[in-house]
Amino acid sequence: MADFWGRKRTHLIGAAGFALASALGGIAKNEAMLFGARALQGVFGALLAPASLALLTVLFTDPKERAKAFGVYGAIAGGGSAIGLLLGGVLTEYADWRWCFWVNLPVALLAIVLAIPIVPESKAPGDTRYDIPGAVPITLGLASIVYGFTRVAEASQTNSFEAAEANARAAAQGSTQLVSPESGWTDGPAWLFIVAGLVLVALFVVVEMRTRNPLLPMRIVLDRNRGGAYLTSTLVGAGLIGAFFFLSLYFQQVLGYEPVHAGLASLPVTLGVFVSAGAASALVPRIGPKPLMVLGGLLAAAGCSRCPS
Repeated sequence: MADFWGRKRTHLIGAAGFALASALGGIAKNEAMLFGARALQGVFGALLAPASLALLTVLFTDPKERAKAFGVYGAIAGGGSAIGLLLGGVLTEYADWRWCFWVNLPVALLAIVLAIPIVPESKAPGDTRYDIPGAVPITLGLASIVYGFTRVAEASQTNSFEAAEANARAAAQGSTQLVSPESGWTDGPAWLFIVAGLVLVALFVVVEMRTRNPLLPMRIVLDRNRGGAYLTSTLVGAGLIGAFFFLSLYFQQVLGYEPVHAGLASLPVTLGVFVSAGAASALVPRIGPKPLMVLGGLLAAAGCSRCPS
């Protein structure tokens, strides 16, 4: 869509829509309104993020300058997540949780005001037909897989609570026989959603191999370098976001930290992101990305091995 509409236009629409969705979340009166605002944030964020990356690729054509630009982008993306934990803790503790939404407005407005006079417009030439037959199965497939795994987690939690209650009753009656909780993987509907999602993803691959205007040309992911880079980015992103989420819960629910203290405890992650991103942007033109990706993976694994279990 960014290629067809114009990358700058898509960036501006995404930023404006994300700001409006954030404002809607801040004034939410019930769960439905809050969930709807979050869904709209996802929609406009999905416009904003790829358009931003596309603009970087078009604007910075020199390899050294492009490496610096992507290094800064990575530092802001990764460090911003950790800073968000600190800022969210401060806003929650000293203001109101609604400010976690409203704080996006000035950031988005600043991005729009600066992008209008500075960023040039660019489009991709050629056929502008959209791959709707490919977009539908991959969207439904990924949503189905995620929901299936969510059901597994919910079933595991429910089974653990039920087993704990049964053991408490048994102990009160003087019984020493303990009940072990059933695995969440015994949930039949969860498997149904997961399998259905995998089938839809497979259907997406078939569609992409046969359509003239694929949403995701298979040659991109089948290329060893590109495919490996995408897989690495997926795993790193999942691990980073997951770590932030569970660390926040660990700090507050296990260690008893206040929200602002939990945010402060996350600052070492932010420092590490900014330092490594700056070093990577300088080293990529010299030694290439592969050694840095290997080193980054090893460092991430070493850091996770020291996390509390």
